[in-house]
Amino acid sequence: MSNSPMQTLFSRIKPLGVNSSFVRRALPSWWDDTIASSEAGLQQAQLYIAKAFNLDIRSFDGPQIKFRQAQRKFKLSSNVTEDAVNVSAHYVTGIARTVLHAVDQQRAVPVKALELRRECLAVGKGVDLDTLLLWCARANIPVMHVDELPGKKMTGLVVRDNDKFAIVLSRKGCQSEMLFWLAHELGHIACGHLNKDGFFADESIGTNVQDVEEKQADAYGVFLLNGADTKYTVKAALRASDLAAAATRYGQTVAVDAGHILLNFGHHNPKFHGLARGALKELGQSSEASSRSVNRTFFNWLPREDVSEDQLEFLSTACSYDANSTAATTFR
Repeated sequence: MSNSPMQTLFSRIKPLGVNSSFVRRALPSWWDDTIASSEAGLQQAQLYIAKAFNLDIRSFDGPQIKFRQAQRKFKLSSNVTEDAVNVSAHYVTGIARTVLHAVDQQRAVPVKALELRRECLAVGKGVDLDTLLLWCARANIPVMHVDELPGKKMTGLVVRDNDKFAIVLSRKGCQSEMLFWLAHELGHIACGHLNKDGFFADESIGTNVQDVEEKQADAYGVFLLNGADTKYTVKAALRASDLAAAATRYGQTVAVDAGHILLNFGHHNPKFHGLARGALKELGQSSEASSRSVNRTFFNWLPREDVSEDQLEFLSTACSYDANSTAATTFR
């Protein structure tokens, strides 16, 4: 018995690293595989899948389906290859391009981190995750959290399409961790590291300490969040609860996120890393709350009049977020 058109299509995509169940995420809930029995129906399925996974639609007519050609940059841990991350990066790029097609204009990310910090402080008491997400929304720079990927997970990725940018975060992390990841990705944009359309995939942030672009993005993030190249220390050993309280008090004084202070302290003082993580728990942060914050802001911002119902469903599935749980808001 011969395979159905959809089974054949799934088998052609599988060598790219995407199994059939994940490919189905690209298809709307009303889809029935019998639609692909006609040539027009099969082309419709191909178009949905090509857009979702950043595939070259022309390659469907050839012997091998291929990803779209564009600038690709990977920043990887020493034991990770590009092939391990490639399919995830293209999937995320497909998601981002879907959104960017609904964006007319964007504000440029300030080249100087201190300028962006001043703008954030004009609307918030410090540069925390919600404040930075709000700035991105007002600048029409979409930021999403996509937890489920077809391949190896990345920390963050910047997509450039028609000279517009989007940021996708993927790893689980508390609010202060995602805050730095977002600041780091904004640094890549501000520093011009993606100088033509494509993607910049950070499989891991903080491991490529000798990489010039990673050092520049890290520095941008540090100045954005702290106002200076700050390395936090303590004068005496503290319990986790006391350290959390001290970070909170000091953060309120200097307009710096308390969780970032603790992460910065643990990063620069490895012997106190465990203490810093314990203090971070005292702040009550969670990965679930941080991903909800990212996607709530995104779906509140999303110009729904410029996306189809099928696209909204695709984005909602990709972000594991009920798009109908938020009301559209204009960020200006």
